[in-house]
Amino acid sequence: MKEVVIIKEAIEKARRLAKESEALAVSLEILIEEDVDLDYEKDTAITEEVVAADIEVQDRERAEAYKAEMNTITTGELKAKAVKAAHAGHGDAIKAKLSELGVRKISELPEHEFTDFYAFLESLIKESRDA
Repeated sequence: MKEVVIIKEAIEKARRLAKESEALAVSLEILIEEDVDLDYEKDTAITEEVVAADIEVQDRERAEAYKAEMNTITTGELKAKAVKAAHAGHGDAIKAKLSELGVRKISELPEHEFTDFYAFLESLIKESRDA
């Protein structure tokens, strides 16, 4: 009879152990899922930051390339364009614009003004053609 009691106790212990093992397995699964989710969130955040930084770098590079392209106008090109505009009857407008910019002649014009001054000359020439 004693053996039957021992066997029943062993069976009960095995059942408790099985329940505890199942609970432990579920807990581990939850922890793994949370860790995977956390890793995914970290990886996603890092990826989004990298993409945003890459886009920012690309935008900056494009802006710098555009700026460099726009600033490739030379003093010689400005002078040639000014001669065309002057021949079209805009000599006084050119002088007024140079005076407005604080210079007397094109060679004194600061480089950062080249693009705007070139566009100004273009508009004078276009105005003459349209008239």
